[in-house]
Amino acid sequence: MRFKPNQRIEEFTAKNGKKVLLRIIKKGDTLQLLKFINALAAEDTYILTTKKSLKEEKQWVEDVLKKMKKGGKVVVVAEVGGKIIGNFMIHQSTERSPHVGEFGISVLKKYRNLGIGNKMMQTFIKLGKRMGYKQFILGVFGNNKKAIILYKKYGFKEVARLPKFFLHKGKYVDDILMMRKA
Repeated sequence: MRFKPNQRIEEFTAKNGKKVLLRIIKKGDTLQLLKFINALAAEDTYILTTKKSLKEEKQWVEDVLKKMKKGGKVVVVAEVGGKIIGNFMIHQSTERSPHVGEFGISVLKKYRNLGIGNKMMQTFIKLGKRMGYKQFILGVFGNNKKAIILYKKYGFKEVARLPKFFLHKGKYVDDILMMRKA
């Protein structure tokens, strides 16, 4: 399944009454995505990347758009008032596992606990099934209790644990791998 840049996926109302639009990324999102990822990096939240440069983000967006044209990958942003406040990505895990969709999700701190992550999870599962994935996999920091609860709510189960895999806020934490059937 292929998606078009800027394609609307869904609109809903968050718990704070704000309208949230879920849509596919587009080339013009680069600056907003840079601000988004760097805000998460500055917070030192549960993400795998650190602060990005404009050049790096531009390259990432170009790479994502190329891969989306081929199918097997999609990046969806969550917008409030035209501002990117969250995103999720699904892509083929490896060449040897074309049936497995790897997933990642992030939401800015100000917009957490408003039901946005829940809606993004529902949308990700629906899109992943339409893309033909039979299983989903994700990695989560072992100290990210809220995310683990969310993933379990949607049927993910822990299948592996890599002890002390990440350095997060000065402490070593496990990387927990979780899976669910599509």
